[in-house]
Amino acid sequence: MNCYAEKMETSLRRFCRPHRMELLRGDIKYGPDLRTTSGELVKTFLSSLNDDHSRYIAQSEFYDN
Repeated sequence: MNCYAEKMETSLRRFCRPHRMELLRGDIKYGPDLRTTSGELVKTFLSSLNDDHSRYIAQSEFYDN
């Protein structure tokens, strides 16, 4: 591993927790607009919990409100 890659690796991991599942971070994004059977458009949102150490998604779900 060259010096640049080592510096990049340490800067990416500088602010993360040292062990898995110590800290979960939440994030909410806009999802697709869905049309109901009555023709009304409903805005959806994607809510996710991400593990700070491993960057894996622990839970993710769409909501309409």
